[in-house]
Amino acid sequence: MESSIFAIYSHIAFSVFGIILGTLFTATIVAMKKYAWLSAMFVLVLSLVAKALIESFPLFKTVDWILPPVYKIIEHMLDGEIIMLKETLLFDISFVMIYIIAATGITMFLFKKKER
Repeated sequence: MESSIFAIYSHIAFSVFGIILGTLFTATIVAMKKYAWLSAMFVLVLSLVAKALIESFPLFKTVDWILPPVYKIIEHMLDGEIIMLKETLLFDISFVMIYIIAATGITMFLFKKKER
């Protein structure tokens, strides 16, 4: 039961990250740039390999908070069938939710700014 709930949460979080990223690079001021889609793919790839980048380049941890926290969800998905409600899981879920709310607010602000 716990793993199916976490799987649903993971898929919803990944979907929201995709929607936010797509909206940011198509419906805001950033979309007017020549390489908007290339930038979106770059952000996507960086967010997928962020954990490896942090391990290889510790300085990357200082700018890691800008990227969608995809690796935080993937870490817990790789733990196996049993999802334990640990402090790290609850912290990561909270961080993902705060990131989604903040990114949505920033995207809405940029969208409204473009419409003016």
